[in-house]
Amino acid sequence: MEHIVNEDILGIVVAMTIEAEPLIEYYKLEKNNIKGFSYYVNHKIKIIISGVGVINSTLATYILLNDLNCTHIINYGVAGFTGDVHHHCEIFTINKVYKRDINFTALGYELYQFPDKPKYIQLQTDNRLPMLDCYTSDEYIGPKSRVPNNVLVDMEGYCVAHICERYQTSCMIYKSISDNTPDHDTQGQIDAHLTNAIEMISNFIIHEVIERGVTF
Repeated sequence: MEHIVNEDILGIVVAMTIEAEPLIEYYKLEKNNIKGFSYYVNHKIKIIISGVGVINSTLATYILLNDLNCTHIINYGVAGFTGDVHHHCEIFTINKVYKRDINFTALGYELYQFPDKPKYIQLQTDNRLPMLDCYTSDEYIGPKSRVPNNVLVDMEGYCVAHICERYQTSCMIYKSISDNTPDHDTQGQIDAHLTNAIEMISNFIIHEVIERGVTF
């Protein structure tokens, strides 16, 4: 485990501008553009707005590491929860992250497992928060979706972790619940809880992660 030190640069991947705005405003970050992405910077933080989806988050993370020279990566934002034991706006540190639309079982591999690697990526976690696993896909959860109960679902986390793993870069993921997927009223829940979920997780990232000195 290591602390962020003076020469390190923290790169942050978020899917939506609305998720980044509290940090942009708090730190008075300067807007820039690179390869079609907007990013915001000061001398210690670089936040890139990836857009939703696995392709966008993969490329955005690659840019943070290769073009913007970040030394540590955080992905934070809102996510769905496939159960009802946790409540909207609760914040979690991600333990294991899976690519949930991977299925090579016909070739003898486990569900979610790529042929050349384990079926999940093990992340470093923040011991101040409860842990959950996260399953990443571009698919919104529906009645026929194959996904375990009581896990988080998003569209970015696995891909951020995958690029960081390939580049041997420290990575942590934080998520706040915007909707409980068994309800099936995804948009209604997001409309009701998105603002509060973003406020909760943004405050944690600002005051408990960045200001206190993130530990990887």
